[in-house]
Amino acid sequence: MLAPQAPYVPVRQDYVRRVMSAAAQDGHDRSSATLRSHNRQALTKARIFLMPMIDVYAARGVIEDRKGLAQELAQAVMRWEKVPVIPFFTDNTAAFVHELDADSFSTAGGGSDHVRVTVTTNADALNREQQLGLVKEISELVAKASGDPSLAERTWVALTEAVPGGWGIGGHAYTNDEIVAHVRALLGKD
Repeated sequence: MLAPQAPYVPVRQDYVRRVMSAAAQDGHDRSSATLRSHNRQALTKARIFLMPMIDVYAARGVIEDRKGLAQELAQAVMRWEKVPVIPFFTDNTAAFVHELDADSFSTAGGGSDHVRVTVTTNADALNREQQLGLVKEISELVAKASGDPSLAERTWVALTEAVPGGWGIGGHAYTNDEIVAHVRALLGKD
């Protein structure tokens, strides 16, 4: 069960600085009132909501409880991204466990005892601390689900980012701004 989370991702100061710098380069007034206005806009844009997709690739039989692992991974990614625990996210954040024949993949050295996990989020969704924490937790969850603690050392996690407009739900390709607007409406924040 997911614990209730704050409704927004904390503001990334590097993002605010980029927005403020861009505003200044565009010739916008740097008066305190204008900067406050741009700061509010930056803060609003920085509250990005995400719906990650997770794909796990492992040799057949390595993961005993595939559905349990999928759910734990989806919940972990939601926690690290700090999205609100509402149906829009819990129903659209998913993990898929793909079982492969052991002879269908190999390292350059001939091994096929690794697991690959791909997590797709919006661009710049995770700061460095979130990346490190998420990769560590994913590796631990995969090892736990396999019953082999050493598998954490052989779990590769690739963090990838979707392009703007790259989240398709119900036949619509959502941009970050559309997701933000939709979730704000769901939370009554408009």
